[in-house]
Amino acid sequence: QVHKRLMIVAMVGMLPPAIARLPWPPAIPFPIVVIASYLAFLTALALWDVKSRGRVHWVTWTGMAVLVGSFVFRLAIWQTGPWLAFAGWVSEPFTG
Repeated sequence: QVHKRLMIVAMVGMLPPAIARLPWPPAIPFPIVVIASYLAFLTALALWDVKSRGRVHWVTWTGMAVLVGSFVFRLAIWQTGPWLAFAGWVSEPFTG
């Protein structure tokens, strides 16, 4: 049960690059699209937990917290100087 939920949470965590390639209207900012997709898939998982177990599994709660927390963290640092310097340093051997 734990492994299945971890696999679903991992799959949901890998969705943003695929979702970003879909043709979204420019009026909808990308962070809103990602949060909506996280909520859609994780809500479906939570509803499945409630239907099948009578309560939400602890892995579902933990996965939700980790995914949303990591996305908020990424939004907070993605345009900062230190992060851009680190990303440039890491990608330097490949852009050469």
